[in-house]
Order: sequence, then C-alpha cells, then structure tokens
Amino acid sequence: MNTISDLIVCPQNNRCMPSRLQLRFQLRTCNRWIVFAALLVLLVFIKSAPGFSNSDDSPTLEISIKGVTEDLKKQVRAHISDAELDHPANLQPFLEELTDRISSSLQAVGFYHPEIKLTPSNRTTTTLIEINIETGKPVRVGTLDLKLTGPAASNSEVMQKLNTLPLQSGDIFNHQKYEQI
Repeated sequence: MNTISDLIVCPQNNRCMPSRLQLRFQLRTCNRWIVFAALLVLLVFIKSAPGFSNSDDSPTLEISIKGVTEDLKKQVRAHISDAELDHPANLQPFLEELTDRISSSLQAVGFYHPEIKLTPSNRTTTTLIEINIETGKPVRVGTLDLKLTGPAASNSEVMQKLNTLPLQSGDIFNHQKYEQI
C-alpha cells in the first residue's frame, strides 16, 4: 500500500501517482522476469538442437556383417564392439573409424588387403550399418626355418615342441599364434 510520502502529485492532472523510485523498482522486477523467461526459452532450444543432446539420446546402432565366415565375423565384432556413434551428424568420422578397426582386426588373422564397404541407412531411432567384406587372399606362412644350436639341438623334448608349433608352413599367418612361438 502506498503512503503519502511514496506518492507524488502530477502537475498536469492533479492525480496522485507512484514516485520514480517505486517505478524503477517495478520495472527492474519486471525486467528480471523477462530475462529469466528468455534464458529458459533459450536453454530449451539449445537442448533440442543437434549436437547438444545427452549421450542417452544417442541413436541405436545395428551392424550387419556379410561376406566372411562366422569366425571372421566374431573377430570383426570383437574389434568394433566398443565403437559408439554419438550423433547421426558424426556418421562419416564414425565410418572411417569402423573401417580402420575392421582392417586391423582382419590383419591380425592374416588378411592384409581386404575390401571393406560400409553402407549406412538411417531410420528414425536406429542407424543400420551394413558391412560387406571381401578378405582377399590371406598371407600364408611360407617356410619356418628354425635352427637350434647348443645342447637344445639334441634334446628330444625341444625337438618335439618345435614340431608342434602353433604356426606351420602353409598356415594362414595369425599374429596371436606367432606371438606364442
């Protein structure tokens, strides 16, 4: 409620009106609400804009692998299982990363020159990536030339182990088996 000291008389129409101090306070309070409402609307727009979504909003990813055996599919899946597409706008860099991972996974089991074709298709809630792989010819072990010198050369147990190595001539080269030697 206004007191007499808060009111001033307008000289033009002799009416009482609030003092300038009261008007400034009312305007400042009103401006604060307008600024708050504008910031709230801006936050809603930013939150719904592409690239500003939570990781919970990331699209569901389905991957289909064709052109290789079940063992190679498992090998490829093991190397790409932790790859995540954070947003459909980042699809191209994601496809490049997938291609590198697939190539590395195939090299580990002897396929150094695969042809990898990735075909993405976007759906409303899912991104499907079809992976077509042509492995090409595998790298094979030519010959194993192991020479033992010293007392081990005449040890029958050592010679038996050499004959049962995990990698033999003619086998497809496998990095894991090579590391066991």
